[in-house]
Amino acid sequence: MRVFSQCGNRVLMSLLALSAFSTVSARSSLAQERADASPVSLGDRWEFLVAPYVLFPYMSGTTTIRGIETEVSANPGDIFSRLQFGAMLYLEARNSVWAVTLDGLYMSLEQTGRLGATEVGVKQGMVEATGYRRVIPWLEVLAGGRLNVIAGEIEVLPTAGPMLLQVDRTKTWFDPFIGARASVPAGSKWLFVLRADIGGFGVGSNFAWQIYPVVSYRFSNLFGLALAYRVLSMDYESGSGTDLFKYDVTTFGPELGFLFHF
Repeated sequence: MRVFSQCGNRVLMSLLALSAFSTVSARSSLAQERADASPVSLGDRWEFLVAPYVLFPYMSGTTTIRGIETEVSANPGDIFSRLQFGAMLYLEARNSVWAVTLDGLYMSLEQTGRLGATEVGVKQGMVEATGYRRVIPWLEVLAGGRLNVIAGEIEVLPTAGPMLLQVDRTKTWFDPFIGARASVPAGSKWLFVLRADIGGFGVGSNFAWQIYPVVSYRFSNLFGLALAYRVLSMDYESGSGTDLFKYDVTTFGPELGFLFHF
């Protein structure tokens, strides 16, 4: 029975790592699309952004479930081949000084194992809220929090008998973060942005960091596109011994956002 349990744990740990990119996926890229970086009065009008997005992540690191550690190495093909359902949406309200963003993501992944009739399912959700304050025409400071929820289940029906092995695990953690965002417009259509932040601080993750360059183009008053490349690292740990859960993974790769301005 232990070989089935270990096999299931390894498959689950890989899926947990694959899904976790969403704990941070395109929220900054879409947030960083700016129409005007010049300062105006605090009373100027607010603008709104609605932006669905697509992720193309690579992942590298280790995960541990119930004390069993597994190395993580994944590419976009690994994730999309296991995706059952996914929804990603970014919202922003801003004026020339203040900005408030909300990003939500949900993914359901599934894989059938090789030993016995093994099925592994992972559901992952993320909600992130961020506030920005422009301090000089090209620079904003930011602070916010990110709530991560990962739920996984393993079902193994051994070929040698009818007994069903079922293991499930849910982990939730919250990461506060602080950082800055620099914006450099090029004409009226192009915008180049660089965001960096650090977080966790032992509240959720022991430490988390992100570097995120973005290029966006505004086709009209209503529509634009954003292309970004994100590098995000999270080191989260809870429990000990056979109850140890650890997620120490760096996620990196491009993303594409579809920007609708109001």
